[in-house]
Amino acid sequence: DGTLTIVPAPLAVRANDASRLFGQPNPPFSATFSGLRLGQGPDVLSGTLAFATPATPESVPGAYAIVPSGVSSPNYAVTFVDGT
Repeated sequence: DGTLTIVPAPLAVRANDASRLFGQPNPPFSATFSGLRLGQGPDVLSGTLAFATPATPESVPGAYAIVPSGVSSPNYAVTFVDGT
């Protein structure tokens, strides 16, 4: 007999790019999910989606990374992709 191995499906969680004016607070960040299967949505993931950025209202104008993290699932191999 052979063995059937089911492996987690790849899932990319990409922080959406955002912008703001100098001196203003960062806007709410969001993400796009690529690879969810069987009509599932992000609600099947465990944890809380969080975002980090070094940008503050005092940061000089320029591009800063938006780094997503915080969600997982035994059904998916989650990869996080930074936004700007």
